[in-house]
Amino acid sequence: MYSTTRNDNVPPPSYQDTINSPNYDGPFIPDDFNYSTKVYSCELPVRAHFISKVMNILSFQLSLTLAFILLAFQWSFFHNFMINNGFMLIFSFITSIITCIWLSLMPRLENYESNQDIPWYVYAKRGQYVLLSVFTLTESWLVTIVTLSYRYEIVLRAIVITTILVLAISVLSRYDRLSFLVESNTSIYYWLNWSLWIMIGLGLTSFFIPWNDKWDLLYGWFGAVLFSVYLLVDLQLVLRKVHCDEEIRCSMMLYLDIINLFLSVLRILSHNDE
Repeated sequence: MYSTTRNDNVPPPSYQDTINSPNYDGPFIPDDFNYSTKVYSCELPVRAHFISKVMNILSFQLSLTLAFILLAFQWSFFHNFMINNGFMLIFSFITSIITCIWLSLMPRLENYESNQDIPWYVYAKRGQYVLLSVFTLTESWLVTIVTLSYRYEIVLRAIVITTILVLAISVLSRYDRLSFLVESNTSIYYWLNWSLWIMIGLGLTSFFIPWNDKWDLLYGWFGAVLFSVYLLVDLQLVLRKVHCDEEIRCSMMLYLDIINLFLSVLRILSHNDE
C-alpha cells in the first residue's frame, strides 16, 4: 500500500530546470513559433534581431562595393587589371546571375523533414553566406567596371546622392500613411516587375539601335524612379515577405535595389555634366 499524499507547497520545476535535466536531448529554442513564421508575426525582440542582421549584411555588401570602386580609381594597378582582363567581366557576369538566382530560389531547410531529404542545391547558413560573398564580390566587380567609364568626381557625386536618397526612402518607409503599399503589395509588385522587364528590354535594344542623349537620359530617370519605388516597397514589405532565417535573401534584395539606383543616378549625372 502506498501513500497518495501530495505536498502542495512544493513548486513545480521551472522550464529552465527541465531543459537542463539529463532527459532533455534537444536543442534549446526560446520560442519555436518565432522561427517558423514571417518576421512581421514574431515578437518585437525577434524582429529587432532580424533587422539588425539584415543591416549588418547589407552594410558589408555596400562597403565591399564601395571599396572596389575607390580602389579602382586610386590604385592604377588594380584599375589596369580590371580593364585589361575581359574574361573577369564575363566570369563575374555569369557568376553573379547564377548565385543571385540560386539564393533567391533556394528552399528553406525547414521544408525538409530529415537531412537525407535535403537536395544538393540547398545549403545551410554557412553555405548561403559563401554564396552571398561570391555574389557580392562579382557584383562589385561589375559595378566597378561600369563606374570606370565615368569621371571620378561624377562617381563620388552619385555615391553621395544615392546615400541621401536611400536614407530619405528609409525614413519615408516608416510612415503609417504608406500602409496602402502593404495592403496592395501584389498589384504593386505586378506593375514594378513589368516595368523592370520593360527596362531590361529597352536596355537590350540599345545594343542594336543606338540611342541619342535624350533617350539615354530618360532611361536613367526611368531607372531611378523605378528602383526608388522598389526600395520603398521592399522596405515596407520586407518583414512580411521573409522568415526569420532569411536575412541573406532580404539583404540581397535591398542591395540590388540600392546598386541599381546608384547606376541610374550615375547615368543621369553624366548627362548633366555634359
